[in-house]
Parts: sequence; C-alpha cells; structure tokens
Amino acid sequence: MASGTTSADRATRGGRPAERRVSVVIPVRNGGAPFDECLDALDRVAYGDFEVVVVDDASTDDTAARAKAR
Repeated sequence: MASGTTSADRATRGGRPAERRVSVVIPVRNGGAPFDECLDALDRVAYGDFEVVVVDDASTDDTAARAKAR
C-alpha cells in the first residue's frame, strides 16, 4: 500500500468513494411539530446508508409515539 493511502481511499465503488454508514442522533424532549419536521427532513435525505437514533429525554407528550410511527 502506498504511503498516505487511507482506508477511505481504498473503499471505492467504480472509482468513487463508497458511502459510509452514518448514525443521526436526535436528542429530544417534548418535540412536537419541530420533531416531526426534523423526521420529515430526514425522509428527504438522499444519502443512502444511515440510521436514525432518537434519544427521548422523558417526554411527557407524544414524542415517543411519533418516533415509533416512523
């Protein structure tokens, strides 16, 4: 392997860098409509390989139900 070559350089598909799995972490408490907007925006993301992790900080509203509905 050439000096200065990283694993990212080696992980390619057709000469292009391969997508890496990304974790999107959303801390939320009583998120309501802004939480829905956040999740809607993530639905529109073109990046292929990602997961969404919602960390609910003891919400007293329907935040958990909104997250589970996705």
